[in-house]
Amino acid sequence: MREYYRKNREQVRKKQQSYCRNRYRVIYNTIIARCYLSSHKSYDRYGGRGIRMCQEWLDSFEVFRDWLLANGWKQGLHIHRTDKDGDYSPQNCIIVTAAEHVRGNDKLTKLTWKKVAEIRHLYIEGFRVSDLAKEFGISHGQLYKIVTNRSWVG
Repeated sequence: MREYYRKNREQVRKKQQSYCRNRYRVIYNTIIARCYLSSHKSYDRYGGRGIRMCQEWLDSFEVFRDWLLANGWKQGLHIHRTDKDGDYSPQNCIIVTAAEHVRGNDKLTKLTWKKVAEIRHLYIEGFRVSDLAKEFGISHGQLYKIVTNRSWVG
């Protein structure tokens, strides 16, 4: 992907620098900037960590826009990557509310009764809350609620 940016540097910069009132285009350009422009303020958290935009979207704004529309995007909603280390792609992105986006993966992580039982078992066995939270992709607070039976009471 870096090679794509190097070969198409001017095209990518024009996409970022061009002012456009179309909200879809602004979202598209912001993702490209985060992932490919080392001068962007958020590059370290995206492109600097190896996060990219899938080739299908990178090649066509229209394909990206059509995905947004087909997945229910409207003003006030956000694109969320379900795998925080994964790329922006149809397989890794969902549309969420601002509250869900701020909470990150906590609400979006699919916990099952089996996973909850495993969390409780590992906690009793002596695993640290921070390690378990990282392993299961939930916050320390949510994990604490699970192990103290304040959440997922069963």
